[in-house]
Amino acid sequence: RRLDIEQKSINSNMNEKQSINKIRNKIMVLLIAMLTIFAAFCGCTSSSAEDVAQKAAQAYVDGDASAYYDLLAPGYVDYVVGDDGWYETADEFKEDAVQDSIDELRDKFVDRCGENYSAEVSVVSVEPCQDVSTLEKVQKELIRDYNYEEGDIEDVTEVEVRFRCTGNDTGGDLYKTYYCVKENGSWYIHRPDID
Repeated sequence: RRLDIEQKSINSNMNEKQSINKIRNKIMVLLIAMLTIFAAFCGCTSSSAEDVAQKAAQAYVDGDASAYYDLLAPGYVDYVVGDDGWYETADEFKEDAVQDSIDELRDKFVDRCGENYSAEVSVVSVEPCQDVSTLEKVQKELIRDYNYEEGDIEDVTEVEVRFRCTGNDTGGDLYKTYYCVKENGSWYIHRPDID
């Protein structure tokens, strides 16, 4: 009888440990999922000018003005949208400037490749700002012309992207240059069609 009681006690302790381990595993899985979601929403996945330019080009191909808008530098968005900007709302800016820019490129695809085209995006060159004097000049221009805050722009890089389109007609390559800025530790597109 005494052995039965001791055996039940041992079994009970083992069940408690197994339950605790199951709960601990579930918590770990939940934490990993939350960190992954946080990284996607905070822009942590855009760790370089090349990555941001690639995503911007893909947004153009997909016709996704919202995805492109999300890649724009906060300093530029603040300049364009709001009480002192050209547009009252982000949606108005997306529908007008961003979507118009996307539509122009898509029209070029149709002209070159026909209505049923497909386009692949690839980065062909990345030109970082090579010297301090050029970076300082660009920073001063962005502060003067676009109301960026002094110290926000940490780096500037020019990224050229190739759109290789194919379709019913001849097809071919189109090129677009994106000007990327590193603002407060993250890379962004400076503005649509600066060139």
